[in-house]
Amino acid sequence: MATENSQKNVVLLVLDSLRKDRVSEYNGDIDFTDNIDEIAGEATTYLNANAQAPWSLPSHASMFTGQYPWEHEATQRNIRLETEKKLLAEKFSDSGYVTAMISPNPWLTGPKGTVKGFSQVENFIGVRKWRPIKWIMEKGHSLYNKLGKQERELISSLNFTVVDKLVDSTKPERTVSKTKKFLQDVDDERFFLFVNLMSAHEPYTPGSPPKEYLEKHGVYDTEDVPKTEREYLNSDKDLEKTKKAYNAAADYTDDLVGEIYGCIQDKNLEDDTVLVITADHGQALGEGGAFTHAFSVKESLIDIPLVIRQPEGESKAKEEIFELRQLYNLLPKLACISDEEVKQLEFAKGGYEYPELMAGMIPEEEKDRLYRKFLYVKNSSSKIVKTVDSDDQVSYEMINLEDEKDIKLDQKMRKKIDEIDDIKESGSLEVEDQEIKERLENLGYM
Repeated sequence: MATENSQKNVVLLVLDSLRKDRVSEYNGDIDFTDNIDEIAGEATTYLNANAQAPWSLPSHASMFTGQYPWEHEATQRNIRLETEKKLLAEKFSDSGYVTAMISPNPWLTGPKGTVKGFSQVENFIGVRKWRPIKWIMEKGHSLYNKLGKQERELISSLNFTVVDKLVDSTKPERTVSKTKKFLQDVDDERFFLFVNLMSAHEPYTPGSPPKEYLEKHGVYDTEDVPKTEREYLNSDKDLEKTKKAYNAAADYTDDLVGEIYGCIQDKNLEDDTVLVITADHGQALGEGGAFTHAFSVKESLIDIPLVIRQPEGESKAKEEIFELRQLYNLLPKLACISDEEVKQLEFAKGGYEYPELMAGMIPEEEKDRLYRKFLYVKNSSSKIVKTVDSDDQVSYEMINLEDEKDIKLDQKMRKKIDEIDDIKESGSLEVEDQEIKERLENLGYM
């Protein structure tokens, strides 16, 4: 085991919903992510990093446990992480680190089971558990738990009908401000800082990203830019304008990363700190006839950026397959608090459960196409996707990753994907805090 003097700080910066192809380190046609590109010039760039799920809760649960979604079971039905396993932050707190989470993401809260091990948590929630609201919601949850699948889906749909005007729930400037304050105030103690920055997450409205970023990318109004999957599927939205608005959000995100890294440099922390920049998933922008980041395991959703800058600042690229869940072992190893093995993988795996939670996002005419369960297995050149529809009919698709065209089914990979147990259905849709509920609504989940 390394000595205390050799231990490193760790900053894990998750850029929620940031597509890999909107980072210049991965795509030479992109010219608006200079800050990430500069950091990558002194870092290891992972060319084949993969998320285990295409939305926040199961993806973060995989990071925090080292497990696949069908192991930790924080999925569409059981929308909280319930595990006896030591979480990533607990590994650092057990080693004497100050541990802090700064995130407006409503899936990263105490009620969701994702903050264990963090001594400091800033989730921008004010008054919590007001007794009358708590009582009403508890009664509602009790009733909800007794309902059947169709009734739960109906409630999900009704929730969407009342959310007709979304507000900025991503709070990027406040997230960066709190992050910089933590870095400025930290003393000589070792720390593990987790930040979820949601500036690339929809909705793309003036404010996030700011108007100047939208106009820089040729977006002068956002009326034709969808805010939710339901809005995208239910109306004639301008997909090209949506892509430009997303580019503006990615551009803004990069500048926020620059602010955070600038603070690390100002505090002379870069020689003692491992900086990890990644995404929990990507974003669909028309691929598969979808918007946002649900309803598929397309490459635009699971093929993610991952850049890790270590104190020595060496630039290199890793082509080997990497899974986001492997950060669970890799980060303690890089911090020199653990000698846990980080295995070399032949395949990356992940999945997505029937979208019961997001059923209200799906118009009735799209239910057959989008209400499905997916598993994927991929190697460096191809990917197999197993789909189970609402009638339990199973189908397989094999694609060439270079051009994403269908190819002949590989029986070895089919066997591999069939070895994965079905994602278990358990739990129910419970939201324990009114402000968390409202933020989930604002982000289009309810």
